[in-house]
Amino acid sequence: MKEWHFNAYGIANFLMFMAYFIPIFYVPAFAQTALHTSTALSFYMVSILNAGSAIGRIGSSLLTYRLGASHILLVSVIASAVLLFGWTGIHSVAGLIVFCVLFGIFSGVLISANPLVIAHPVVSPTPSVIGTRMGMQWFATSLGVLIGAPIGGVLEGHGGSDGFLGLQLFSAVGMIVGAGFLLVPTMAIWRYDQP
Repeated sequence: MKEWHFNAYGIANFLMFMAYFIPIFYVPAFAQTALHTSTALSFYMVSILNAGSAIGRIGSSLLTYRLGASHILLVSVIASAVLLFGWTGIHSVAGLIVFCVLFGIFSGVLISANPLVIAHPVVSPTPSVIGTRMGMQWFATSLGVLIGAPIGGVLEGHGGSDGFLGLQLFSAVGMIVGAGFLLVPTMAIWRYDQP
């Protein structure tokens, strides 16, 4: 428990990925139920989200060299949280498509920047522990992935937005709290990297 940067990063990963998969699972149901789209169009929303994710994963690697993986990750997590809060106010198909593209772009960074942050000397002090620490971080992440969508399913049907408000807010709050925990290693990495 001495390494707060590593522990905070594990909690951040747990929360971020718990929130990350909720839109992927529930955007089609939201499109059909709240926006009354066709079944075919509702399932295309996941494809649109995944296409945006591919852009985010590739595009973030171009910025990481200049700005640092932890900074890119923090900005993208905050942007994802803002988009998740914005999801509560979507009332049109065009708005949902824009949400899917933007959320895909920003949330795609969670996948690509994560291993780079784990490999930083603040999170993994020696190269010999990078593999072990990466495994530990992905274990924490897997727990968030495992419970996020089922909790969202329990919350579906509660609140406004045709019953999706509860899961939308759960996802948004999980992402923003994850960003709060991500500040701990990001600030430590920033201090470490200063000349």
